[in-house]
Amino acid sequence: MRKIDNTQPWSLPTTTYASIGAARATEKDRGTHTRRQQPNSTQQRGSKQPYRRVRALRPKTNIKRLSPDHRFILKLFLTICFIFFAIFFFQRFFELWSYHYKSIPTDVAAQLIDEIPSAPSLASQLLAHTNARLAGTPQALDVAKQTKQTWQRSLPHVDMTPTTMELNWPLLQQLDVIDGSNVFQRRWTYDNSKPVATDIPTIPFHAFSADGNVTGHVVDVGAGLAHDYARLETKGLRFTETIALIRYDAQQPMLAGYQVTLAQRHGCVGALLYADPRENSHKNGPDTPHDAYPVGPWRAPASKAFASVMDLATGIHVPADMPLAPETPENASKEQNALPTIPSLPISWNDAQFLMNRANSSSDNAVSNVEVRLVNVNQRAPRTLHHITARIPGQQDIDKAVIIGCQRDALETSGVVESASSSAIMDELVRTLGVLMKKGWRPRRTIVLASWDAAAYGQVGPAAWVHTNQAWLYKDAVAYVDIGSVAGELFDAQGSPLLQRLLFDQCQDLFDHDQGQSLYDLWKKSASMQGRPLDSLLRPIALDNPGTAFFYRLGIPSLSMRFTSNHFGVAHTNDDNLDWTYRFGDSKLVYHRMLVKLSALVALHLSSDPVLPLFPLDYADRMVDAIQQRMQAAHADDAPAWTPLRDALYTLQITSAKFDRKMTKAQDAFDQRKHYSKKLQRQAVQINTAVAQFERTFLDAMGLPGRTWYKHAVYGPDAENPAQIVTFPALDATNATSSAVEQRITALVVTATDLLS
Repeated sequence: MRKIDNTQPWSLPTTTYASIGAARATEKDRGTHTRRQQPNSTQQRGSKQPYRRVRALRPKTNIKRLSPDHRFILKLFLTICFIFFAIFFFQRFFELWSYHYKSIPTDVAAQLIDEIPSAPSLASQLLAHTNARLAGTPQALDVAKQTKQTWQRSLPHVDMTPTTMELNWPLLQQLDVIDGSNVFQRRWTYDNSKPVATDIPTIPFHAFSADGNVTGHVVDVGAGLAHDYARLETKGLRFTETIALIRYDAQQPMLAGYQVTLAQRHGCVGALLYADPRENSHKNGPDTPHDAYPVGPWRAPASKAFASVMDLATGIHVPADMPLAPETPENASKEQNALPTIPSLPISWNDAQFLMNRANSSSDNAVSNVEVRLVNVNQRAPRTLHHITARIPGQQDIDKAVIIGCQRDALETSGVVESASSSAIMDELVRTLGVLMKKGWRPRRTIVLASWDAAAYGQVGPAAWVHTNQAWLYKDAVAYVDIGSVAGELFDAQGSPLLQRLLFDQCQDLFDHDQGQSLYDLWKKSASMQGRPLDSLLRPIALDNPGTAFFYRLGIPSLSMRFTSNHFGVAHTNDDNLDWTYRFGDSKLVYHRMLVKLSALVALHLSSDPVLPLFPLDYADRMVDAIQQRMQAAHADDAPAWTPLRDALYTLQITSAKFDRKMTKAQDAFDQRKHYSKKLQRQAVQINTAVAQFERTFLDAMGLPGRTWYKHAVYGPDAENPAQIVTFPALDATNATSSAVEQRITALVVTATDLLS
């Protein structure tokens, strides 16, 4: 065989021809032709001379092509993968799941809040809520439907929740002096053919008052508190079979039930409650008008005050199987009953003077010379209540909820300051939040707005709603904010120390142009006029507040805000109307508008801040101050008994300070960065979980001694004056169980410390 020079580019080895031939045969079988160079005519086909230039032909592989359907599926899959990758890339490297890009920034929303609320809108809402709206009446249902329609114009998720409860209305009130002169006699008759009365009684009455027809001598017990009875008993006075004449402070309506219950415990068979027009008017300066309404702002001597006589000192008792039942001799020993068994009536200052003038002036026993007959007849029946609730879903922590509520019903005919003012403010707040949502704002956490029915009946309406929803409230409620009413220019707030710093910051940002001061300065001014220390501006939640069940029963951080007046003399009377508000309260609705702004700002930060604005350090400082004051006031021998609790509070204070620095650092990171790392978000979740549960760690399952409805171990009503909320109410050096109570409180403080650690 001839050797081929492999260095020549045109030479091919002999074996290549065989491969080429095989490839050609294969292509021929497929119906294809391979073009090659033809030999010259002089060149024989069988010659062994090589071709001058022969192109190397390589065999083609057998490639299986995709069908059109498969190619379409592949393209679709690749397109979907590209879209998902593009979305992931955009979020990860441009947004990093930043909350700022899902909602308008908080500072922008705060600027809008300053512009949205308007006085004309508030005026129209205020007028709409001045109709009679006694709980359980058709008129109250009409107002509830109107409120629902108003909210639906701004928010999509609005519901009306009915619930049934037994309530009372007056049928007959009568007070006769036995010697023949009638003090007064009032009768209210219903159409018994209808299950629900079509008209609302305009005469003042006591909610939950017992029926009765009793006779006895009238005894003037002053304010009707424990020390008043003790003072009279030292003079040899006995109260059995007497009728107590009690001075009722309309500025502290939560006392009425306790006053009637205390008279019942001392053997009285009835109670007469009157409001003294001089109670507040003599405390004001020379520039304050002293005339009675309608000339001035004060209570008319002939007016009577509405009140609820449920004893809030023992709690708001809403059993699972409503309706409520009055106390009877069979169940009188049970603590769960807070309704009195003796009848009570509201009387005027003129009526009270008539009875006091007949007292024996030659002795100090305060007993009148004549007997009186007291008649009180009520109609009791199950009534349907209607709570209005709206929901703004959260975008990230949808399970966590901030609840904002207000009272809607009223015992009075008009009741502007009683509840119409707060309802108008709530309506304007709903409108403000609706406008914010249209501008692009979305809360991080869910907001629940509520308009309470039957709050005037000893707060049983809100308490019943809390009782029904206590499972998810205990688990997921972040805070409760109660919107109060406006009676003047003096700001007042009550709430948990956890919310103190948030409220201070927002009050400093709001400015009253009429008085040339910030709201924070107005707050200090109001506290100074009332003689309260400036280091404790935020007082604990009072018992006549819809937040009572939230705070004292479930341990939910609560806040209540309102504007008061030093001349609100028509409280809880039918003179509480629009005319009084525009003449003596808030003529230009400046403070109504300011309260809308403040409520919206508080709701904005509680629902949208990445780090919850709840600060345990402020709470720990208040508790340390309280225990130090108690130990200083106690006897030297009793002081060491509280040393373990004091030491535990010191440890909590130190831990809270470290936790506060951690919170500040995390919040600064959120404020300075537009893109949040996963580590920072995990840290925020840990902080929020701890501060949201901090208040609940102070719940004592055994409750306060003798008042087990109240579960809060740090704050609670004073045993002898429920109008005063004290710190560590269960601690009593003279109580035999004080040591056990102290051990339980100390254990709760240790639990709170571990939570922050």
